[in-house]
Amino acid sequence: MRHLVLCSGEATRSPLTDDRFRHRLNPFTLSARTHMGPVTGPPLRWPQAGEENFFLFGLTAEQVADSRGWYDPFWHYRNEPETRAALELIFNDHFSRNEPGIFGPIRNTLLEGEDYYMHLADLNSYVEAQARVGSLYAEPDAWARKAIINIACSGHFSSDRTIREYAAAVWNAKPCPVD
Repeated sequence: MRHLVLCSGEATRSPLTDDRFRHRLNPFTLSARTHMGPVTGPPLRWPQAGEENFFLFGLTAEQVADSRGWYDPFWHYRNEPETRAALELIFNDHFSRNEPGIFGPIRNTLLEGEDYYMHLADLNSYVEAQARVGSLYAEPDAWARKAIINIACSGHFSSDRTIREYAAAVWNAKPCPVD
């Protein structure tokens, strides 16, 4: 599942699938947060906080795996006007007038078949989730409640646990007692 982390403003976790997300997961810092994330990722459903306290978007890991053979990013470009409009702003140098073409690699990645993580397939779902985020943010009491619940349940993401598990799973390292 991918996570968009809502802070006093908000921050977005990259939409990555299971294998890559695990390697990019950083411990969450304690600030006023609720969480939103894509379905394609490790089981970070925050069971302590409850699924009603974060926002889910995107394809499931199974849907991504099942789509690999036939996924066509141009379908989203051709059939989703908001997706096309956003991409055209990027591709036509709207955000890079002083550096024309700098975002060419993004076009290649998203539309030329190199988009392993199927970002365009999740974009509309992400936009809808952002709308729900905006609605929640407009209700300060509800926002604060969910943020507090997420902070209270974020202990699982401590750096001590993360480093210990990474050392054991990736490096097969044993703890070294310090006298």
